[in-house]
Amino acid sequence: MTRNTHNNEKIHLIDLPDGYIETNKPYRLLRPHPVYILAVHDHSREGPGLMTLSWIMPLEPGELTTIMVIDNKNYTTSLLEKNEYFTINITPCHMLKYAKYYGTKSGRYIDKALVTQIRYSYISTNPPIIVLDDSPAFLILRKEEVMRRKITMIIISRIIGSYIKTSSYDIESDTLRLKDSSCLHLYKHRFLSVEGRIIETYMTPWGIAMRSPWRNKK
Repeated sequence: MTRNTHNNEKIHLIDLPDGYIETNKPYRLLRPHPVYILAVHDHSREGPGLMTLSWIMPLEPGELTTIMVIDNKNYTTSLLEKNEYFTINITPCHMLKYAKYYGTKSGRYIDKALVTQIRYSYISTNPPIIVLDDSPAFLILRKEEVMRRKITMIIISRIIGSYIKTSSYDIESDTLRLKDSSCLHLYKHRFLSVEGRIIETYMTPWGIAMRSPWRNKK
């Protein structure tokens, strides 16, 4: 049979196995993604520019080179163009309210760090490198290559340092303890803890709140 793909390309497919249907949202099949908070120096405010990030991965297995994709329209895009170094901060579920805010509000006209009162430190001033104090782990990256597309900007970077809090380190697995690992983004306002708990974020008059609206069905 002939089908139109998502790019309107006509391809000839043999009959699909029983039980399959076509989805019009293929990108959701590539989720969940780990949730991170990117921190980069904002020279105009002399403080951090903060953005939630999910589209980042190693470029090759075992390599220290990463590739990430962000929207061209983001204010953070301009900050990354001006700075050579930035950090990726691991974001467990107890930091999800920050991640949700940084992912839905632009820093172009508001100081997101000031509004949310998040704690941060400069671990270097020349060049300026910022980490979030409550993050159980962070990576320092050096920007190596930037490619602009129509909608997105692709950034290839090199990991030059990675650090874990001793209270979050699991010696047996040689990585973060499960509860301190990054939360996972399912879609829109729904997230998943690494233990399998679904978390929903929603707005209140006092800001962003979280709840577990239902128990996961086995």
